[in-house]
Amino acid sequence: MKVVFESPPVPTVRNRNGQSVAGTIGFRLVRYDAGEPLPTTPDGQRDTWPAASWRSGLKPGQALTIEPPPDYAGVPSIVIPSAVLQTLADDTEVRVQWFFRRTGS
Repeated sequence: MKVVFESPPVPTVRNRNGQSVAGTIGFRLVRYDAGEPLPTTPDGQRDTWPAASWRSGLKPGQALTIEPPPDYAGVPSIVIPSAVLQTLADDTEVRVQWFFRRTGS
C-alpha cells in the first residue's frame, strides 16, 4: 500500500445523526500492489477500483475531481492531477480514503 496523492487536512464540522463535531478532514488516494490484501467495506464489498476505471471517463490530460462526503461542512472538492493518475498502471487497485480527526476533547 502506498499513498500516491494526499491533501492537507482542512477544518470542518461533521454533522451526523443530529450531532455536530468539529475537526479536520483530509484525503488520500492509496495504491495497492499486486498480491497485497485489498480492503473491503464492513459488508464485505470491494473498496478499491482499477486505475483504468478512474481514468475511463476523463479526457487526456484531465484531472479527476472527487467530491467530499456530504456530512462535512465547507470541505472543498479534491482535484487529483492527471499526472498522478498517469503514473498508475491500468490494473493497479486504488482506493479513495477520507480521514476525519476530531479536535479538542
